[in-house]
Amino acid sequence: MNQIATIASVSPGAMTLFRDDMDAAGAFLAAEKSSATVRAYRSDARIFQAYCEARGLASLPASPDTVMAFLAAEAKGGAKASTLGRRVAAIRYLHKVGRKARARKNAR
Repeated sequence: MNQIATIASVSPGAMTLFRDDMDAAGAFLAAEKSSATVRAYRSDARIFQAYCEARGLASLPASPDTVMAFLAAEAKGGAKASTLGRRVAAIRYLHKVGRKARARKNAR
């Protein structure tokens, strides 16, 4: 069995919750970062999400192996070190704001 990827089955309800979390994450991001950073992180998050969806992987929360495989694929595709660094920052920030959004939902 491949140790790099963890397959996650995602129900339609879970995808709705995920999209809600992504929307909330975007709102936090917009309030905290410059507009250029927001655009770059949103783009990076979409790329990461598409990578995960195409492989049936959970993107939020993502396992370290999933992030590592994504970065390896991006590097193999020609992404520069600076781009990979920004992608890591965007994924890290996505998880940070995702935790904040879940905490706010749980506090209600």
